[in-house]
Amino acid sequence: IFLHSGRASTCLLLVRGRAVLHSLCQVSPVRSSSNLTTIVPSIGGAIKKPLRDLIVADSQTAVLECEVANPSSEGKWLKNGQSIDFNENTLSEVNGAIRRLVIVITKGTDIGEYAYQVATSKTTAILKVEGRSRF
Repeated sequence: IFLHSGRASTCLLLVRGRAVLHSLCQVSPVRSSSNLTTIVPSIGGAIKKPLRDLIVADSQTAVLECEVANPSSEGKWLKNGQSIDFNENTLSEVNGAIRRLVIVITKGTDIGEYAYQVATSKTTAILKVEGRSRF
């Protein structure tokens, strides 16, 4: 409960957790009361399950997967620190809290450090393609 009394006003807020449940304000001679429901968006960002380094054979499918703490949080995939351009061979998938990067047919240029970043949290993994050099 929060109570503020001023010269000609009184305000009362009943708070539970992060939600304001009831407010009452009186500015003499008018009194106002209301019931409120507020939803405070959580600032999701924590990575619940990190990416893992992966080695795949040349021309095989690579799947990098992590799990975020907040399923509704939005993030982005990076390769060597740069945003990834998705296409028919490089796909991003979301299934609840699971985030997947799928490279359908790997090649040498796919070798590198991959990251998934959400808010201020980031997880990284190295992808290696057997039988291929980086370039």
